[in-house]
Amino acid sequence: FLLLGTVVWLGHVLGAQAGGDAVVTLLGALLLLGAGGFVLHRSEGRVVGLVAALALMLLGVVGPALRVRALPPPERAAVAAPGELLWEPYSPERVETLRRAGRPVLVDFTAAWCVSCQVNERLVLKAPEVVARLKALGVTTVKADWTRYDPAITRALSAFGRSGVPFYVIYRRDPGAAA
Repeated sequence: FLLLGTVVWLGHVLGAQAGGDAVVTLLGALLLLGAGGFVLHRSEGRVVGLVAALALMLLGVVGPALRVRALPPPERAAVAAPGELLWEPYSPERVETLRRAGRPVLVDFTAAWCVSCQVNERLVLKAPEVVARLKALGVTTVKADWTRYDPAITRALSAFGRSGVPFYVIYRRDPGAAA
């Protein structure tokens, strides 16, 4: 059950990185590996059964690996549900533009594989009182999603002396103020 739980969590991370098609591909691979194991167990040492089992297992490993690498990253919707914050995608240029305009900015450095990030998002960043306060203050929220390695995000983290997530930066309205 612990292994199945790990597969569920890693499936979620895979979905965030490569989309729903990648998760279906993962489940198909697991099905082929399971079928190969079943055929191997039932073959009772017969050559035909061994070959069939190995073919299923090889297909379950190689096929999905090639398919997932070819999948594009999922599109991120730029629409917030009622009562939620609208998170803009991170770019250093966008943050600088917002700062020059005198807008307060909250940058959430996060990743789908980061359990602490997910807990913080659900318990704090989606809390109605936090959402209401950030909206009332006119804070622009920017998500620096490090799920897929991004050199710009790595450089930004490094500039703050950080090497990982979660990390949050708040820029005040004053463009000259430190974060």
